[in-house]
Amino acid sequence: MTDLPQIRGVLIDLDGTLMDTAPDLSAAANAMRADFGLPALPVARIAAFVGKGAEVLVHRALTGDLDGRVDDATFGRARAAFYRHYHAVNGTHAAVFERVPQALELLHSKGLKVACVTNKPREFTVPLLERLALASPRAFVLRVESLFGGPHPKGSVDRILASLKQALPVRVFADRTVSPTYVPDLVALVARLLQLGRRR
Repeated sequence: MTDLPQIRGVLIDLDGTLMDTAPDLSAAANAMRADFGLPALPVARIAAFVGKGAEVLVHRALTGDLDGRVDDATFGRARAAFYRHYHAVNGTHAAVFERVPQALELLHSKGLKVACVTNKPREFTVPLLERLALASPRAFVLRVESLFGGPHPKGSVDRILASLKQALPVRVFADRTVSPTYVPDLVALVARLLQLGRRR
């Protein structure tokens, strides 16, 4: 690729990319299930339910089904229970993936704007980043619902980029997306982006 402008910013997903939050989410989801007299599910099963936001997770975890839904009254009680339990464990068992802090520091050292894009509620996101020592005055958090005014798939990269172009002094020339989450080596990805950005 040639004649690319200098990279100005990088957008990074949270759950499954910066850190493994499945243990916390599983603990909260199973505590919620216990409130309803239901047995605990394996961590791997709860992890498979993650990715569409907290409300979808509540439906899935309570029914034990990827496509499961509960009635509105039950959902209201379950959501309140899940939020209560998640506040109690948020950041307790989660683990930052290897080399992520170094990758973020590399981004900052290059003067890049860094944003964490997530559909996790802000009341959990900011405390989680702080407890895992990833919060920084040099970075910011983009809530998908804040961009679109309501629930929206976090994978809508085109809409996120369009919103960023309007709201931030960052020119997005291309997005380098990978399989929904779970970047195997964030440092290598960052290095590749920086290499592309230096080509003029």
